Amino acid sequence: MRSFLAIALSPQTRSVLTGLQRNLRAGRLVDPDNLHVTLTFLDDQPEETLEALHEELSLLKPPAFELYLRGVGCFGGQTPRTVHAEVEPSDALTALHRAIAKATRRVGIVLQRRKFHPHVTLARLRPHDASAVGPFLSGEAGFSHEAGLVARFGLYESILRPEGPTYHLLAEYELSET
Repeated sequence: MRSFLAIALSPQTRSVLTGLQRNLRAGRLVDPDNLHVTLTFLDDQPEETLEALHEELSLLKPPAFELYLRGVGCFGGQTPRTVHAEVEPSDALTALHRAIAKATRRVGIVLQRRKFHPHVTLARLRPHDASAVGPFLSGEAGFSHEAGLVARFGLYESILRPEGPTYHLLAEYELSET
């Protein structure tokens, strides 16, 4: 099962990001219902492995934290592949990511080795869309939004379809509000 762990965004934050997407004149926009902060992409995993991971994640009790979006960016260098809203790094977010990485290792999931760069993908680009990205990035450089308290994260299944992916929440995990 193709899956990932993510922070769901409030309807208000998704609305703000949808407004931001309207200013991007290129690419395939991410459906507002699919806007999220990916904590870890798990790729294809057997159901038994995801069940074991569920047990591990249920034991985690990292603290809840405030989430802030600051600025926009893109991935892909000279030929950008995606445009995103940047998530402001925080110690609590990094600690959550590390705790999840440890839990995945305990159940035998080998994650891709890449630096954690929290973001919300706004659009996926085709090579000819690159020229439209510059004006968007400079025009929205000052973007800022307080996304609110993160009190949970979820395990999602991702089903790829020609019209775009569909995500299904499989399980949710509460953060401690101490």
